[in-house]
Amino acid sequence: MIYPIKQLCFFNNFDWSLSEKLIDYLNFHYEIWAKGGIGPGYSVSDKSTYIDYLNWVPNWLSVYFYGKFTDYILVVLLIIAIFFFLFKRNFSLLKKNKNQISNKDLILFFCFFIIFLLWFLNFPTLRYGGYPIVTILIIFPFIFLNKKIINIKNQNVIKKIIGIFIFSYLVFLSKNVLRLDYELKLTKLENNNFNNFPFFWVKKNKFKKVSIQKHYLYLTEGSCWSTPSTCIRSIENINIRKKNDYIFYLKNKKN
Repeated sequence: MIYPIKQLCFFNNFDWSLSEKLIDYLNFHYEIWAKGGIGPGYSVSDKSTYIDYLNWVPNWLSVYFYGKFTDYILVVLLIIAIFFFLFKRNFSLLKKNKNQISNKDLILFFCFFIIFLLWFLNFPTLRYGGYPIVTILIIFPFIFLNKKIINIKNQNVIKKIIGIFIFSYLVFLSKNVLRLDYELKLTKLENNNFNNFPFFWVKKNKFKKVSIQKHYLYLTEGSCWSTPSTCIRSIENINIRKKNDYIFYLKNKKN
């Protein structure tokens, strides 16, 4: 139901499900990776001790926070600064509107803070749901201050919001155009090149065609995504059944 939480996986119910041992390993691996213990070309020696308590925080700060995380925070703060600049006249109303934060606001903010702690203590990587969690945590206080002093039905306010949207879109578009221009110029000697455009680049993968019960499969030692279908990594204990024009690939249980 939620991968790879062992308690929510049906590892004993279906032939195609992952084993309990593998789910435990993957959960452990993802947590270490998210906390900066594993990366391209490096790995901590004592992984179990590394993720205990907050032992991982100093290394996580050096290999992940200062760079990817700070860059993202700066982008969010830049957007807030632009918003402040465009609506600076409205903030003069803050003195006249005291007690902007209600109890409901505080409860909602507290709930998001709990979600942030759960994320940070388990999988503190932006790609693991961190983008919306971090953004909401930063902009919520800003929303509390502005919800009563900015009238979103006002035509001038609408024009400014549209201007922010257009500016953000142009920045996003220009960055992607530059990225595509760079990638399209990659040579054949570089990974992920587009010399065979519009086909994507695929690293050569070793595989061979095998026949099991008169069905042809492709046996590989590498990634299945770059191998013709149907791809398998092992031919041991494979049983094939055909029913109602569907083909089922089953892995027989070992004695």
